[in-house]
Amino acid sequence: MRVIRLHRHLCRISTALALAVPVALTVFAPQPGLADPPGDRRALREAVREGRVVPLSRIVAWIGERYRGRVIEAELERDDDDDDDMIYVVDLLTEAGTVLKFRFRASDGAFLEVAGRGIEAARIR
Repeated sequence: MRVIRLHRHLCRISTALALAVPVALTVFAPQPGLADPPGDRRALREAVREGRVVPLSRIVAWIGERYRGRVIEAELERDDDDDDDMIYVVDLLTEAGTVLKFRFRASDGAFLEVAGRGIEAARIR
């Protein structure tokens, strides 16, 4: 399974922040220590520009509207069931210290699933 690491910085999730700061700019900027070949990042930026993949900022905003916590990692993976589709996998560190793992279809941003302990406690009511 090929994984593109997109984001390792801790960022506070809030609707205002997700809307005010273009997260995609920090995500796709060259970052020292990332193992991905530069061509992968360029291809990803192009896919976002062409509308084949939704920007990560849209996914982060969706999570921020519904859950409390901080995004600690986001990856773009090939779908095991469909090699032509990609899946965003986003890890959220909750206020209780647990990690929730979210999965979204990258082509349209559709929420697929969330797994982990403390899902209901992290949900914004």
